Amino acid sequence: LVKKIGAQNDPEAILIKLIDLIITIERRTCYLSLLIESKGALETLITLARKSPWIITFFSKHPALLDELMHPATLYSPPGRQALEKEMETRMAGIPSGDIEFLLEELCIFRQINMLRVSAADVSGNYPLMKVSDHLTYIAETVLAQVLQISWDIVTQKYGVPQGISGENLDHCGFAIVVYGKVGGLEMGYKSDIDIVFLHRADSGVTKGKEKSIDTIRFYSNLGQRIINALTIHTPAGTLYGADMRLRPGGDSGMIVSHIEAFEDYMKNQAWTWEHQALIRARPVAGDKALYSRFQEIRKTVLIEKRDARA
Repeated sequence: LVKKIGAQNDPEAILIKLIDLIITIERRTCYLSLLIESKGALETLITLARKSPWIITFFSKHPALLDELMHPATLYSPPGRQALEKEMETRMAGIPSGDIEFLLEELCIFRQINMLRVSAADVSGNYPLMKVSDHLTYIAETVLAQVLQISWDIVTQKYGVPQGISGENLDHCGFAIVVYGKVGGLEMGYKSDIDIVFLHRADSGVTKGKEKSIDTIRFYSNLGQRIINALTIHTPAGTLYGADMRLRPGGDSGMIVSHIEAFEDYMKNQAWTWEHQALIRARPVAGDKALYSRFQEIRKTVLIEKRDARA
């Protein structure tokens, strides 16, 4: 390591960054062996250290990602949206659906690996900022869809599904995740939180299909709370994302999940100007397709409404 660093233009700065990483992994002989046995991995690590101190800090927090150094073809070529979804499907297939902690840990690893790929492509110098933010957004969307699936499975196995909802898959679950801000505008950064609003379209009533049934509103509130917990809970592999729900109707004092009709009424009759402005970057990314369409109708109506120029 010292010999290879000595051939660089700024050896002292690079050595300091990598010594900290070596100290972190020195008791994990598998990682040391990887760097000793793979000259390519060591050289890639030095290249990344030269270009980005942040990546080395990332490796120090998540040393399991050092395995990615063995695959430069994928390290510098982040997968697109469909490839991410396929990778997610493969990862989730091997985990029992009831092992929630392991599922969430695997989700964290998925996010970290793909963030590393984006950052490696970013510092390589031939990846424009727009592509970086697009790919970071794709990662967040893929994670959100999977978190919704995990949370839906938990709640429906316990309480069944609300009346009037088929629940055969997430396209007909009566619930949708709408993203705002950085995710909504495909402008994600490496440390961005996720601004989210939860909507549902079920009629009042109770759930059906299981011994224990609960009120529909309570069912969807439970679902929303589980999604927030899954995103923010600490696992051995870290946390997924910070979740910000202050853009929901009523802000911090509002209900965690809003009925789509109540959302429309709020947007038309109670929302502040800045809440209308926030809709510019709002879009549904996971859940019920009928809710997608209804939300887009409301959004368009609000955005094209004639404004009082003086006000």
